[in-house]
Amino acid sequence: MELAGKLNDKEVNIISSVVGILLTFLLVYVFFNFFKFGLLIFLFLLFNFLFLMSGKLSFNNIIFFLLFCSILCPYIQFESIPSIRPELILIFTAWILFIFGKFSKRENIQLKWTSIHKWFFIFGGCILFSILWSWVVKNLTPIGRDFFEIGKLIEYFLIFTLVTNLDIKKEDFKKYYIILISLFLISAIFGLIQYFDLFHNFNVAFIKYLNPAHFDDWLRNNRIVGTIGNPNDFGILMALSSFFVLVGILWSKEIDTKLLLFISFLIFVLSIILSFSRSALICFLAGIFFILFYKYPKRFKLKGKIRILFIILPLFIILALIFLSIAPPTFFLRIKAGMDLGPEGSIWPRLIKWEAAIDAWKQSPLFGLGPEKGTITSTLDNEWLLLLKRYGIVGFLIFFVWFFKFYRGIGKIQWLNKDNLFLEIFSISLQVSLIAIGIFMIPAGFYHSLQTMPILMTLLGIVYSQNNLKKLTFCK
Repeated sequence: MELAGKLNDKEVNIISSVVGILLTFLLVYVFFNFFKFGLLIFLFLLFNFLFLMSGKLSFNNIIFFLLFCSILCPYIQFESIPSIRPELILIFTAWILFIFGKFSKRENIQLKWTSIHKWFFIFGGCILFSILWSWVVKNLTPIGRDFFEIGKLIEYFLIFTLVTNLDIKKEDFKKYYIILISLFLISAIFGLIQYFDLFHNFNVAFIKYLNPAHFDDWLRNNRIVGTIGNPNDFGILMALSSFFVLVGILWSKEIDTKLLLFISFLIFVLSIILSFSRSALICFLAGIFFILFYKYPKRFKLKGKIRILFIILPLFIILALIFLSIAPPTFFLRIKAGMDLGPEGSIWPRLIKWEAAIDAWKQSPLFGLGPEKGTITSTLDNEWLLLLKRYGIVGFLIFFVWFFKFYRGIGKIQWLNKDNLFLEIFSISLQVSLIAIGIFMIPAGFYHSLQTMPILMTLLGIVYSQNNLKKLTFCK
């Protein structure tokens, strides 16, 4: 039957309109009766529209959408299934459209490829092997949630690979820098609104949705969470933000730019203090030290050293005194508790958890015990130890080498693109961020966060898009 051949354009339009109306009614019904599932469908359709609204498939704005969703949007929470991040829907939508677009045109799928990509597969294979090892050798039966760890890695891979394959021009880095700082500032402003409780009803509803367990801490101590939901995660996000603006202040030559970035820097530092996150504060100080005493002198030689000694360092001392004078009393109480090494201090419970984790790791030191989410808690407050326990010495070393490769690769890209100021700012800031994240993972966690890690993967992808990448071709 050639039904389509017997219909004229008017009839085809009528049928299309009727189908569209029926689908709209179905979406409205699902949205109002099953709100959260309806929201997922709505986001999928919205992202389709955004990518196709120019009449052809375009990912020109996907970096903005990824950063917007990761920094500012909360989880979509469900009672029966794990919470879902909006950027997960975004990245899957993009890949579905990309693959179907290639198939519909009967084209090969070509992806720019670099040596860093293989480390996603190596680490993923290590996760899978650790699960099978603990099952077959150690008699520890895995559950479905154990395999979500591979799913996380797939999401990170899809984000990084898609962004590296975008046609990002050198002049685009200034635009992405402005977008990034603007989104970070919005998140910081949310935090300041929470601290000063400017809109009480909104803050109550927002924080209860983001993280109900933290609500009482906010009420008692005004400990802010910004748009992240966890004060430690918000604190490290603000620390990373401060690295980007500080490098911008030191590397840029325009006075107006320096002034605006300096104001942003003050807001980010204040947000770190008001998050009361000791882990984030340590990482912030380590990152600032690395910039001022290594990266900056290395880049500007003797002139940089003179500026640090007679201008920058005195200014930072004055700023530190100002911030310490306005910091709330709770901040100093938390610092004091963190320095208490006795049983009453905050370090003692961590040491007990770490000792138990080391004992568990000794059962399978080489390949670990796998995620073991059915029997072992993942709240160790030490992500390096968590990786060691789960994937053994082999997995731990693979993960470390993978992140070290990121650090080295960024340095090479920066060296090959010395004439691009904002690419240099991105590169140096990300290198500092990787070191700070490595420190942060000692008392807290970063890699397993489905909100902070996509931000890092997006930013790394932006820089790696400038690498001399090979092309990997998949058949039709």
